[in-house]
Amino acid sequence: MSRKEPLLGALKACILNIQADKDPITDGHPQLTSLCDILEIILRKGIRQPVLGLWRRDYWHWMEQLPQQDTCSRLPQLSMALEKTLACKRTLTAQGRGRYYIRQAMNRKIMAVTIHHLLHTPRLLEWYDRESSVLTNECFAEPFLSLLLVLSQMKFTLDLENSSFLDESWLLPVCEMYNTVPCRELGMVLWYTGGRIFVTEVIAGSQAEADECVQAGDIIDEINGVALRNAKGGEVRASCSLSKNGICPTQHVFVFIVVLLVPLIWG
Repeated sequence: MSRKEPLLGALKACILNIQADKDPITDGHPQLTSLCDILEIILRKGIRQPVLGLWRRDYWHWMEQLPQQDTCSRLPQLSMALEKTLACKRTLTAQGRGRYYIRQAMNRKIMAVTIHHLLHTPRLLEWYDRESSVLTNECFAEPFLSLLLVLSQMKFTLDLENSSFLDESWLLPVCEMYNTVPCRELGMVLWYTGGRIFVTEVIAGSQAEADECVQAGDIIDEINGVALRNAKGGEVRASCSLSKNGICPTQHVFVFIVVLLVPLIWG
């Protein structure tokens, strides 16, 4: 009697629940986090770690090697997705990059293609333990790929700009864009800590208070197209065109991406 893989059952149930909605899947979908969690567990299950333990393998490490290892196929879609993942300055860890790639792959409908190429790349597939991995068990790999093909028929419209917390969690906060009017001072007091820029105060009577878009406790994730994750003071000033005292020498329009530290609530 063949054994069953509970993860495939959980993945199937999750996909069917999402499929029943028939609407584009956004970051606010109640099943999205569960779907991503299950996919990640499957991709990690059975990964064999290097003997010396100087670094820890994750599924992202084989993803970024696919174009070099799979020499029999052209992988333009995968290569583009990988290039975009590597160019993202908001993710700093293998976990964050792997999650960014998964979200991108769902938008691009290439998750099944990614796994298909892995299954035909023995040198990377050897990373997985044959006894415990879903990917190296023929009885499990084919159903898994079939479920991903179903997933590829669904429309995902996930916000890839909202990626600064993927290093830590699948549960992402609300991310909003804030366009200012031309002004010399916005009236926000900022504090840099832990690689992030927090708004500690919105000054009374300022343009920021009038706009009602930013509150104390929010995070400034991007200014004028420049990602601020782990940014240095000079990079922040350059992106804002600020003088040393923090006041614009001329009037400017700023475009912020603001992270509100309230997770998406699914009901």
